Amino acid sequence: MSKTDITKTAKELSEILDITDRRVQQLSKLGVIPKVARGRYPLFKAIHGYIKYLRELSLESDAPSDLKDAKLRSEKARAEILELEAATKAGELVHKDHVSKIWTSITSLIKAKTLTLPSRVGADVYAARNLNEVRSILEDAVQEILIELSETEIEIDDTSTNRELSGDSEDGTNESSSTTEADDQSVGGQL
Repeated sequence: MSKTDITKTAKELSEILDITDRRVQQLSKLGVIPKVARGRYPLFKAIHGYIKYLRELSLESDAPSDLKDAKLRSEKARAEILELEAATKAGELVHKDHVSKIWTSITSLIKAKTLTLPSRVGADVYAARNLNEVRSILEDAVQEILIELSETEIEIDDTSTNRELSGDSEDGTNESSSTTEADDQSVGGQL
């Protein structure tokens, strides 16, 4: 009998490989450890098969650390995207372009209202008798503008496309609109 023909029982092989005899049987069913007869395993082929099996496990455990990290990052990113989508649907999150468009509309409205100040109070200031009366006229006019602005509703189309959210329409105008409760008043007020 040559060295390669030596066979061992599951119990003997388990002592050599430092695993249980049940594990020897499991590895045999997986094709890792060959079997020559009922309860007999070729020693050298069993050792080589087990070493090859351990190497493959070692390679798999090394590579997946990077793979596990990548999968973990991917799952975290998916979870963040789902949270953002849920927050958007719940109205808790607004796209930055949408906010920018609203603020552009607000600042344009403030500018327009402020630029009407001279035409609103010019004649009254001219007719004023002293500096205190001029101050009072200007303060009243500014207060009136602030009240108008506080009562103004800014409406932005929520169904805007990405192109519209960037503030560009086909003709290059801003598509936001504003309304006041006093729509029948002229923009400049009384002179």
